[in-house]
Amino acid sequence: MSLINTGRGLQRSTIQGFGTAAKLEAEREAEFEAMKMADRAQKASTAGSFGGTGASYGVKSALDAAATTKDAVGALNTSLQGTGTVGVQGGGLTYTPVGAETALTGAEATAAINEAALAADAAATAAGTSAGAGAGTAATTAAGTSAGASTAATATTATQAATATSAAAASSPLATLATVAAPLAIGVGLAFLLNELF
Repeated sequence: MSLINTGRGLQRSTIQGFGTAAKLEAEREAEFEAMKMADRAQKASTAGSFGGTGASYGVKSALDAAATTKDAVGALNTSLQGTGTVGVQGGGLTYTPVGAETALTGAEATAAINEAALAADAAATAAGTSAGAGAGTAATTAAGTSAGASTAATATTATQAATATSAAAASSPLATLATVAAPLAIGVGLAFLLNELF
C-alpha cells in the first residue's frame, strides 16, 4: 500500500508541476503578446505622427494652390471685364462670353480666353500709344511714353491667362491628390525607416 500511496503522491506533485509550468508558460506568452502589441502600437503611432505631418504639409500646399488659382482667375476676370467671365472647372478654365448662356470648356475656352486677352492687350497698348501721341508736345509725349512703359511693365492679360491656366491645372483634383499624397508618402516612409532602425 505504501508503494501505491507514494506513486499517487508523485503523480499529484507531477500534475501540480505541469500545472505550474503551464501557468508560467501562459504568463510568458501573455507578456510576449503584450510586448508585440505595444511594439505594433508604437509603430502605428510613429507612422500616424509622420504621416499626419506630411499630410498637413500637403493639404497646406493644396490650399495654397487653390488660393493662387482664385487670385489668378480673379485678376484675369478684372482684365477681361466686359468681354466675358473666366471660371475654373476640373483643373481647366471655362469661359462664358458676354451674352452667352453656356460656358466654353477645354480647348474652346482656352482659345476664347487667349483671343480676348490679346484683344485686351491690343486695346491697352493702343490706349497707351494714343495718350502719348495726343497733343504732340514734348511733355505729353513723355507722359504717354511713360504710360506705355508702365503698361508694358505690368503683367499683360495674355500673361495673366497663362498664369490662370497653369494655376487651374495645379489645383485640379488629380494635382491636389498628388500634392497631398507625396508628402504623406514621404512621412509614412520615414516612419517605416525609423521603426526599422530603432
